[in-house]
Amino acid sequence: MKALQFVKSFSLLSETFIYDYVKELERQGVENHVVTFNRKNAETRSFPRVELVERPSRWHPRRLWHRSLVPFGMGESRTSDWPLIRNRLLSKVRAINPDVIHAHFGPTGVLIAPVAKAAQVPLVVSFHGFDAFQLPNEEFWRSKYKTLFEGVSRVTVVSDVMYDHLVSIGAPSEKVEVVHVGKRMDDYPFRKPSSPVRRWISVGRLAEKKGYGDCIAAFRKHVEKFPDSTLDIIGDGEKRAELEKQILNKNLEGKARLHGRRPHEEVKAYMRDADGFVLCSKEAEDGNREGIPTVLMEAQAIGLPVVATHHSGIPEVIPEEQHDLLAPEGNTDIIAARLNTVASQTVNELTQIAERGRQKMKREFSLSSEVKALRDTYHTSE
Repeated sequence: MKALQFVKSFSLLSETFIYDYVKELERQGVENHVVTFNRKNAETRSFPRVELVERPSRWHPRRLWHRSLVPFGMGESRTSDWPLIRNRLLSKVRAINPDVIHAHFGPTGVLIAPVAKAAQVPLVVSFHGFDAFQLPNEEFWRSKYKTLFEGVSRVTVVSDVMYDHLVSIGAPSEKVEVVHVGKRMDDYPFRKPSSPVRRWISVGRLAEKKGYGDCIAAFRKHVEKFPDSTLDIIGDGEKRAELEKQILNKNLEGKARLHGRRPHEEVKAYMRDADGFVLCSKEAEDGNREGIPTVLMEAQAIGLPVVATHHSGIPEVIPEEQHDLLAPEGNTDIIAARLNTVASQTVNELTQIAERGRQKMKREFSLSSEVKALRDTYHTSE
C-alpha cells in the first residue's frame, strides 16, 4: 500500500507523533510519501520521500483576483490561495498515485479534500486537539467541516471525548474511530522509583490550555509542606513572560524553573532525572482543549507517577486505579493536595503506581498496535 501523508509542516518538535506514525507505517510495510509546505528538523528526523508544495505569493495575480471578489460577498480573503494550492497538490497526488491520502489536522483535511475527490483517492483525516474543539466555534470552520464530513472516507480521533464531540457537531459516527497516538515502548526504558517524589517535571507549550499558571500556583502551595521540592517546566510559548513574573512574585526562584523548548531526546533525559510528572491542562477561553497529551504517555512509559487534571481525554490515558490523582481543572488547592499525596507515598507505593502506568501504555498506547489500527483504517477506506 502507498500512502500520501499531508501535513502543514514536517516534522515539528511538537508533532513528534506524526513522524513516529510515518516511520512505523514504513516498518509495517506501507510506502509513505510526505507532502508538506515546510520541512523542519530534517537533520534529526530524516525521511527520504518528502515533497514540498510552495505557497503562492500574496501578490500572485490569481490571489489578488480572489481577494477582489470578497467585498462583493464572493469568497473569503483567507481562502484566496486555496485554488492555487489545490492545483499544486493535485499535481503531487497524480505524480505519487497513492492508495490513500492521510491529512493530519482538520484544516489540512479541508484543504486537500477536493483534491482527493478529483483524483478519486480515499481521504482519511486525523483530528488531534484544537482542530476538533476550538475551530468549530467559528462559523467558517463549522461550514467547512460539514462539507468535509460528507466527503471524507474516514476520520480518526485520539480519545473517546473527541469522538463524542465530533459526532455532536456533525461527523457521521460510522466514519469516526479512535486511533490513539502511540509510543514505541522500547524508546522509553522503564525505571522503577527509587526515592520519594521531590523533583517534579512538566512538559508542554506555554499556552493557556496547558494551565501552567495553575501549575505554578499549586506548586507554591505544595512547597509549603515539601520545601525541598522542585519543578522543571520544559516548553515555550506566549505565556512565558507571564509565568516568569509569577515565579518571581511567588518567591519560587530556584525551585520552579522554565527551561524553554528542548530537543525530544533532551526532554526524555529530563524525565529520566525526575521523580514525578504534573500537567494542569484546562479549557481555554476560546474553547481550545487537549486531545490526549503525548507527554503523559511518555512519562508513564518511563515510570513517572502522574498528577493531572480531569480535562478532555486525559482520564483515558491514566489507569483507573489512579484517577484519585486527577484534580478538577483550574482548582489549585486540589492540584496541590494531589502533589502532596504523591510526595507522601513510599517507594513501594510509587512503584505500584509506576507499574500500572507502564502496563496501560503497553496495553493501549503502543505505537505498533495503534499503527496497525491505522493501517486497517486505510484498507477500509479503499
